[in-house]
Amino acid sequence: MPDEQKMQIQVPTKRMPLLVVLMGMPEESFNLFATWAAGNLVQYYDELGGYQPASQESIKKLREEGLKYIENL
Repeated sequence: MPDEQKMQIQVPTKRMPLLVVLMGMPEESFNLFATWAAGNLVQYYDELGGYQPASQESIKKLREEGLKYIENL
């Protein structure tokens, strides 16, 4: 894509911790997030035992950062 067609995105600073977690999520847990974002899940599963440890940790971290974000709206 030519540079003039690239979209420039300005990210509010308070969103960065949450976005960093999303960017670093393993594919397994990001797929869960994408399914949720598409409206196919109401919330993340409470039982994360079926996920790899790295995915479990990333989901927990995303929840933590999400709570911090909404507490500061």
